[in-house]
Formats: sequence, C-alpha cells, structure tokens
Amino acid sequence: MSLYTYDERHAVSSVVQIAAADGTSAKTLMNAQIYGSRCDAILASSTSASAHDVVVSVANGGYVVAYVAVSVPAGAGGSAAVPPVDLLASIPGGLSGIVLDYNSVLQAHVVVALGAGETLTLGLQGGDF
Repeated sequence: MSLYTYDERHAVSSVVQIAAADGTSAKTLMNAQIYGSRCDAILASSTSASAHDVVVSVANGGYVVAYVAVSVPAGAGGSAAVPPVDLLASIPGGLSGIVLDYNSVLQAHVVVALGAGETLTLGLQGGDF
C-alpha cells in the first residue's frame, strides 16, 4: 500500500519575523495549496531578553484551532548554549508535523507582545502534496 498521498512533491520553506509592532496578532507561516500541504518543523529563535510563549494554530473557514503552545527561551538560537526551539516537537499525540487541507492557513502568534527592538524569528520547513 502506498502512502503517495502524503509524499511531499514540492519543498516549502519560509521565514517569518514577529516584532514588537505586531503585538499579539497572528502571522501567516504557510498557506495550504490545492492538494494540501504539510509543515514538518518550525524553528524559533529570539533576540528577546525574556522567554515568550508562541502559539501555533491552523485557521480554516473562520475557525482557528491551536495545535501547540511553546515557550521560547530568551536569546534562543543565539548560541550553542541556547539553541533554536522546534515548536512542533511537543505536539500532543506524537505527531511528526501538521497536515493542512486546501484553504487552511498555518499561523503563529506570541501570547505577550515583544519589547521594543526585540524579534522572534520562525523558520518553517515543509512541503506541498
């Protein structure tokens, strides 16, 4: 039996930055394509002096479902001592990624806005079916 339906045909990568001016508004990480898409990893790094909780959710048809909330430590990704955080590593149920159907939008937001001059950078890896 083939799992061809879940084999990614086109690689997708993107980088999204959340800044103080964004407040707690959701930022789009990925728009699902006509045959669907999958997000395999979201790596988070931060220039903030304090930890920030990041919520990863899927929006479709006016509904938003939060998949995971992860704390990104201060200075994550800035040194070997504080590496970037894979936001999808702690998805409940042992899932290895998020599969999106057509018209779904993968998004992320911080729970508390960043301070002036601080940024949180999210790097996504995935693919389209």
